[in-house]
This record gives sequence, structure tokens and C-alpha cells, in this order.
Amino acid sequence: MKVLLRFALIAGIAIGLIAIAVQLALHSYLTTLATCVDRELATKLSPDGARQAIVFERSCGATSDFNTQVSLLPAGTRLPNQPGNVFILDSNHGAAPQRPGSGPPVSIKWVSNDSLEISYDERAHVIIQNRHVGAVRIGYLFLHRHGA
Repeated sequence: MKVLLRFALIAGIAIGLIAIAVQLALHSYLTTLATCVDRELATKLSPDGARQAIVFERSCGATSDFNTQVSLLPAGTRLPNQPGNVFILDSNHGAAPQRPGSGPPVSIKWVSNDSLEISYDERAHVIIQNRHVGAVRIGYLFLHRHGA
């Protein structure tokens, strides 16, 4: 009986500690989302008007470099408080040019209803570079060639 009681006590303490750890992790995650601020820089509708590509800056505090991101969403959808689902890059510690108080420039162009072209400076540090989002193919070009 003592062994069973001891096991139940240890299991209860372990479950309690796990619950506290999960609450702290969730709080930290939600606090991080709440502290990120997105600023839309450009929005372009697909030729058929069904989708939109949004270029935006996402700032999550002083510990992160300025960055530029691209999300692909259904037309009319508001930008969610999430990282870009297509493309994310930063200035590579200043190696790539930046807009004043912002991340590196990015240009977007719809080639067709299901094809998006993104241009950026080759010196930037690419964090995420998806080639497809849903049915949309994404191609990448450099804005300018340096040292070529």
C-alpha cells in the first residue's frame, strides 16, 4: 500500500510539473506573437483577383534583425500575426541594402494566376524560400548582381 501511495504522489507531482511547464511554454509563445508587429509594404493581386501577395516587415523586438517577408493569401484576407508563408530574409548583418529603419527591399510580380516572381538582393540572408504555396509556383531573381 505504501508503494502505491508513493507512486501516486510522485506521479501527481510529475503531472503538476509538466502542466506548469506547458503553461509557461504557451505563455512564452503567445507573448512572442503579441510582441511582433507587422507593417505592410506592398500588396499585389493575382491577375484573376483570387490571391494576393503581401510584402511586409515583421519586427519582434530589439534582438532580431530587420527583415522582410512575403505571404500569399486569398484576396481580401487580412495579414495574420504570423511569419510569412512564402519568403523571409534579413540584411545579413548589413551586407544587403536596407530601407531606412526596415529590412532589405523585395519586389513581387505576378507572372500569371498561378506564378509569382520575387526579386531580392543576392547579399541578403534568406531564411525561408518556398517554391510552392498551394497551387502557386514561386520563382526568385536577384534585384541587382554585385561583383559580376
